[in-house]
Amino acid sequence: MRTIRILDLFAVAALVPLTAAADTALTSKSHTDAFSIMGRQQPAEDRTIQTWLGDDRMARLGDTTDIIVRLDQKKLYLVNHDDKTFSSIDLPVDLKKIVPPEMAQVMEQMAGMMKMDATVTPTDETQKIGEWNARKYLVAVNAMGMKMDIESWHSKDVAVNYGALKQLAENRAALQPQGGDWIRKIAEIEGYPVRQTVTMTLMRSPMRSSQELVSVDEKAAPAGTYEVPAGYTEKAYNPMEQGQRRQ
Repeated sequence: MRTIRILDLFAVAALVPLTAAADTALTSKSHTDAFSIMGRQQPAEDRTIQTWLGDDRMARLGDTTDIIVRLDQKKLYLVNHDDKTFSSIDLPVDLKKIVPPEMAQVMEQMAGMMKMDATVTPTDETQKIGEWNARKYLVAVNAMGMKMDIESWHSKDVAVNYGALKQLAENRAALQPQGGDWIRKIAEIEGYPVRQTVTMTLMRSPMRSSQELVSVDEKAAPAGTYEVPAGYTEKAYNPMEQGQRRQ
């Protein structure tokens, strides 16, 4: 069972560039504590997540599944390096057009039973995190059998295109079988999330992850950054399988 990547559901929504001659590289450090679920032990895990931003493209690399967004092609690519496969999804995302009708019916039922509600509470607490002045927000997400508490520090010092940010947040939310209203609510928070700590309780088992922005650099992206690796096999996007891949 893979480590649950509970931050990747909304981190992508915050990584959108302003028009610039050079690309932007945002580097974050991610940590997941060791945990146990259904009798299985998962060791602690550290990752370096690097996101490259161009004028009309983005690549988030280093997580369980790499994500490439090509606005020029109107495509979103999900890349799995374990089995060397990728899925190609048209933008804007419409889950009903992606999956077979029988699966769409199952997901519609799931959305009704597993709807994830979110409450965002701003606080007056501020702190300097790295180079950025940030404000703390508390986010509580609840669904049947699952609870997620997020402490999110947002800074307006990191420049982003908020119109494009919301557009990408909508696409990420549209990929969630259980509905993505909670992702949309998080995307409404002002500023860029420079630090996030997530405690997720699933079947009475707590899991804790954190992610923090450590650097923002303007430079040319290496060749192939925004491309699916050569030799990878395309497969249809399966939201159920993708959810399991995060576990």
